Amino acid sequence: MKKYVYFDYNIVSYLRKNQFPELTEAFGNLDKKSHIVVFSPAHLEDIAVTEMQDNHRSDIAREEVKFLEKICHHNGLRPTKLHEPVEFFDESPFDCYKRVLEYYDINKIAEYIDKQVLAEANANNTPEASPKSMANVPVDTVLVTHKAEIISDLAKAFNLSKNGTRKIFQWNFKQFKKDFTLFEGYVNLAANCLERIGFKREKEENYRARLHDVSHIVYAAHTNIFVTDDKKLNLKTKAIYSSIDVPSKVMNRKEFIDYVLKSER
Repeated sequence: MKKYVYFDYNIVSYLRKNQFPELTEAFGNLDKKSHIVVFSPAHLEDIAVTEMQDNHRSDIAREEVKFLEKICHHNGLRPTKLHEPVEFFDESPFDCYKRVLEYYDINKIAEYIDKQVLAEANANNTPEASPKSMANVPVDTVLVTHKAEIISDLAKAFNLSKNGTRKIFQWNFKQFKKDFTLFEGYVNLAANCLERIGFKREKEENYRARLHDVSHIVYAAHTNIFVTDDKKLNLKTKAIYSSIDVPSKVMNRKEFIDYVLKSER
C-alpha cells in the first residue's frame, strides 16, 4: 500500500536550497514506488504571500512553484465541495497557484481573524495560561479537558441541530475526514484553543505564518506522514491529531531521514 507524504513548506524550502544535504539525500533515496509526495493549496498560499504581501518578484515565486512541481509532480490534495472529503487530484501546482492568486483577498480576511486570535491569546497573562506553565504538558493530553468546548463551539459555528451536535461529540478522524468543512473548523478551533491556553503560543506578529501552519495541519491529516522542522507546529499538530485519533505520523527532519534509512534496509 502506497504512503502519502506531506512536507511543511520549510522542508520544501530546505530541499530547494539544498540547505541540509542529508535531507536532500534522504528525499532522493525515498522509495517513490511506495511513497507519493503531495502538495495542497496551503503550499501555494505560502508562496503567494511572498508575491502578494512581501513584494517578491513573480518570477521568483514561479520558480518556487516549479520546484514544488518537481518534487510533488501533479499529486495534489484539495477540497471538493462543502461537507465533502478532500480528494487526491491530478493537477499542476501552477493551476492551483492561479486559483490561490485569484482568491487571495479571502486570505486577508483570514489573516485579520488570526491576528485577533493571537492578540487576545497574548493578552492573557494569567499564570495557568502562560507558555511556561504549559511547557511540559504531554501533547496527547493537552486538549482532553478542552475538547467538549471545541466541539460545542464547532456546533454553534455551523448551526448544527441537537442531534447533529450529539453525533459529532462521538466523532474521531474516521468521521471528520468525510466532511472537510467540519474538520477544518475543528482544527481551527483546536488551534485557537492551544494559543489561548498558552501551549506553544505564537507571538502576535506571527499571525500570517500561523495561518498557513493551521492549513498544513488540516491537509496533512489526510496523508500518512507529515514532515515539519518547526518544533511548535510539530507539537501542536500532534496535540490536535491526538485529540481525534488522526493516524498520520508527524516527523521532524531528522526523524524523516531516519525513516528513509530504515526503509532502505
